[in-house]
Amino acid sequence: MADDAVEVQHLRGGVLRGICPEPLRHYIEVRGLGVIDVKLLFGIGAILDRSRIELAIRLDAWKAATRYDRVGLEAQKVNILEVEIPLIVIPVSPGRNLAVLIEVAALNYRLRSEGFFSAEDFKPTPHREDALEDSAP
Repeated sequence: MADDAVEVQHLRGGVLRGICPEPLRHYIEVRGLGVIDVKLLFGIGAILDRSRIELAIRLDAWKAATRYDRVGLEAQKVNILEVEIPLIVIPVSPGRNLAVLIEVAALNYRLRSEGFFSAEDFKPTPHREDALEDSAP
């Protein structure tokens, strides 16, 4: 729908809808490649004119001194136009595939919405918590 410029509408019932502004619709700028027509390149199935907004993902620069949620049990929310939606914060560093990380986060959110919450099955124990703190990002 859009990667950086989204018009957000607050609809009845606490629903948020995102729309890409007309001049940018179906285009994406890829540094090093320029402006790309997504509809022509990938087909009609790769675009949306509008979509319900149910999840926010924030990409933060990874910091070694910061403690990050490693299991997925810490729920965060963000308020957009007086509607609270879930927020996932993903620490990123050079070399990480952001598109894949965002897609996995969205798919995992969809599974959670349907009742499949794998983090609940992996409740940290003291032994597991130590192992998670010692591992790389």
